[in-house]
Amino acid sequence: MKKYIFITIVAALLFSCEKDFLDRVPETDITAAGFFNSTSDLEIYTNTFYDYFGASTRDLSTDDQTRHSEGDGLNSLLKGNLTLSNADNWDGWDVLRDINYFLANYNNNNISENGNMTEINHYIAFARFSRARWYISKIKDYGMVPWIDKPLNVDSEELFKTQDSRDFVVEKIMEDLEFAVANLKESTNFKSQISKWSALAEMSRFCLYEGTFRKYHDYTGLSNANTYLTKSAEASQQIIDSGNYSIWTNGNPNTAYNEFFIQESYNGNSEVIQSIEYSYDEPRRTYGVVVYFYWGLSKNLVDSYLMTDGTRFTDVSGFDEKGFVEVFENRDPRMAQTIAYPGYKFPNTENDYLIVATYGGYTQQKFLHNDENESLWNSQNDLAAYRYAEVLLNHAEAKAELGTLSQGDIDATINAIRARVGMPGLNMAAANANPDPVQTVQYPNVSGANVGVIMEIRRERRIELACEGFRRGDMVRWKNGITLAQPQVGMYVPAFGGIDVTGDGTPDIAILNSPSETGPIDALPNAAELVKYYVSDGSFYLTDGDSGYIAMTGDVAQPKSFVEPKYYYYPMGINDLLVNPNLVQVPYWE
Repeated sequence: MKKYIFITIVAALLFSCEKDFLDRVPETDITAAGFFNSTSDLEIYTNTFYDYFGASTRDLSTDDQTRHSEGDGLNSLLKGNLTLSNADNWDGWDVLRDINYFLANYNNNNISENGNMTEINHYIAFARFSRARWYISKIKDYGMVPWIDKPLNVDSEELFKTQDSRDFVVEKIMEDLEFAVANLKESTNFKSQISKWSALAEMSRFCLYEGTFRKYHDYTGLSNANTYLTKSAEASQQIIDSGNYSIWTNGNPNTAYNEFFIQESYNGNSEVIQSIEYSYDEPRRTYGVVVYFYWGLSKNLVDSYLMTDGTRFTDVSGFDEKGFVEVFENRDPRMAQTIAYPGYKFPNTENDYLIVATYGGYTQQKFLHNDENESLWNSQNDLAAYRYAEVLLNHAEAKAELGTLSQGDIDATINAIRARVGMPGLNMAAANANPDPVQTVQYPNVSGANVGVIMEIRRERRIELACEGFRRGDMVRWKNGITLAQPQVGMYVPAFGGIDVTGDGTPDIAILNSPSETGPIDALPNAAELVKYYVSDGSFYLTDGDSGYIAMTGDVAQPKSFVEPKYYYYPMGINDLLVNPNLVQVPYWE
């Protein structure tokens, strides 16, 4: 309703704007002077800023997936399809102008003289918080952008300014975030409302990103990595010290993690700092897509999950040739609460779910709600924009990178997260004494006394935040883009023939070379009932010919690559450079 009220009352106040900051409609004297008369008006306007929040339910085109969506920007980049001639123009400048318009005009009628300044500053802080988040997304994509802090008119000189330095823009982002922390309300009526803790969570997230980006991307000449890592640790520490949040659990290690992500409302949830509300009236198109329509999860992700006793799966003899059923045995409970396991039942069905071999076999089931009222495409589950588990992970990583991490910090963060699923705690000394050899190969640029514990924190982050949209950003800030270009594979197939994927000992599917080559299953009594997949269809193959891992033929037809450091950024569109000749192309894309 707030959205529709806003549109009705303030339609003239906002402007029609294309996805380019050069498209603008002049404000009129009536709208500029006539609307902001009370804190209620400020609330109505800033309520639209909630539309700018988002949360992901997938890690598109990363090493957590096998088959990828061809329409995804990262996949296009890695396959060399993104060029200067087809790069998108910068978008979202209309959003920035909405925010800056509010900041420039909220006091047109001098409400600060008669209004409650605590209330007024809350809405100012919401706007500045929204501007900080907008610029964070641009900095991550382009590295440097023009800083604009007022609504531009047709004669504004800033229309033709060049980009500001990353240092300058990040400094401005921090000013906005610090104002938000100081002025946003501490308590709210609903989890979906903005609060001081939302701003601290964003500061914890962004400062970790910026600090590690500066540390590992040494070619940039950026300094002050530790300054931002310290700010990240301090922001997360404030949230921890508040005592407002804890890891949510239902008391059952085998269901708690999964059930956290399928709640229709997060009001009252101890872990959620801020949520995004959804309903049947305004559903998000997540439910069906998550299951198997465009991707599967990777063996690389599966191998990351520890054994239930806390030891590494990749240390187990023969780990790389375990079949689908065996690979789930005695693993971190979050694995079977993220990936459809043997015997998993698809929501609203009675039969065991059968894997989709053409996508690798490992199907994401995280975020799927077993609700008979939900359809394939509709879901009313809320999403967490910020949750306490991420803040704890940020805190542990920032302190590990700073070299100030202690076992007490590990107990309060990583081990608090693991406790939800009954996993053994991480021992810092043991981790540093015996770094994971698999991960040290994957992350070769980590050094120092905390190599082992940093590897385990990165593992924990990957597992806990799987399919939540963090993986690409993590690999970028760690300067590990080469891993994004590596083709990922799915489950291991020992030979053509029938395969048990439900755990009952009876084959449920068959992987064959072609429809005419049925010899491997002819002797099976249920051969006719098996769901059959054929290599000859062309969408997948087995890495060793008649055995091996399920791999995607698309990665052979058009291999991925990663150009260092160019692919850590996206290029600007040609039209932007033509319209404003003072702009320069993103470094490494010239």
